[in-house]
Amino acid sequence: MFHHLVITAIALATSITTLQARDSTVVTARVLFDAAYSTSFNAPANHQRAFTLQPSRNDQFGIMQGIAGVELRSTHVRGKVAAQTGWFADVLWTGADTAFRWLSEAWVGVRLIEGVWLDAGVYPSHIGAESMIARDNLVLSRLYVSDATPYAETGLSLTWDESASTSIAVHILNGWQRITDNNDGIAIGTRLTHRPTDAITLSWSTFVGDEQPRGAAQQLRYYSNMWMQWNATDALTLVALADIGAQERTLVQYDIVWYLGAIAALRVSPALRIAGRIEHMHDRHNVLIPTPTQQPFISTSASINADYAFGESLLLRAEGRILQAPYAMFPSRTGLRMHDAFVTLSASYAFQLPLTAQYTASSYQRRSSNP
Repeated sequence: MFHHLVITAIALATSITTLQARDSTVVTARVLFDAAYSTSFNAPANHQRAFTLQPSRNDQFGIMQGIAGVELRSTHVRGKVAAQTGWFADVLWTGADTAFRWLSEAWVGVRLIEGVWLDAGVYPSHIGAESMIARDNLVLSRLYVSDATPYAETGLSLTWDESASTSIAVHILNGWQRITDNNDGIAIGTRLTHRPTDAITLSWSTFVGDEQPRGAAQQLRYYSNMWMQWNATDALTLVALADIGAQERTLVQYDIVWYLGAIAALRVSPALRIAGRIEHMHDRHNVLIPTPTQQPFISTSASINADYAFGESLLLRAEGRILQAPYAMFPSRTGLRMHDAFVTLSASYAFQLPLTAQYTASSYQRRSSNP
């Protein structure tokens, strides 16, 4: 199967590069556990919350995310294999990919020439500002747009680091959040990342592909994601996001979806950071987000959270979030409501273990720095 081939390739790459003394080979084992409790004032039935994948369970203690993996970095080869468990793993891969719910990442890459890498396998999505790793994000629960767009994808990625400030990537993919292809076409993705200054990061990602099942009429999906991060001071970080997508309904008609969001995070002390978010998702034709009664998904969300770090490994987080819509679509004990509000607490612990003598410490990377 595909994942066996990828794992074999990474194992071979590890063996080869470890034997190459001229390569600065770094092999690191990483483990992460993120336990959480989340409760909604709507008290939805079956402990299952709608429209939020992290957290996805209500009024339960549990592992929101557990990941264990090995990462290799050398002059000419790089790769990663990681397995996962928890609430997020239960909802990440669905449909034909349900059997792969244990898989977080499995990819290998080779350097073709200086500054140009070719990567292949299952790797973090090129779309979006947030990482699959919850503790790496400024807010605890995910943005609407993060839950609506891919967290991971399967394919080939050609990345060119044009300069220290600019990176360009082209992706050939099985599809939108897919391991197993559901049709005979391929999808194309691009990403341009530019850092005009040390304090500002700009990113623009695109996707074009047919997401209809094999045998159905083609309906191309076009998607554009833009975000900017500005480290205004050593303590203040600001992020602005804007997405727009279109999916063919007929040869001349398209269903449009758009999103706007903003995040502000302030580091009060070396250990304490507070952050807030405001966002609006407008998916009138349920292109990305289905609703219980097929009414449009149009919703505004706001939250505030506080994070307290004990060293580099232990992170405690608390968040309050409200969701509002013009239609009754949020599950509750008494049926659907036009609003929801929930509180989430989490405690995550991450550590890394060098498997080679040559080792440089680094945290789980943000999605923007992955292939």
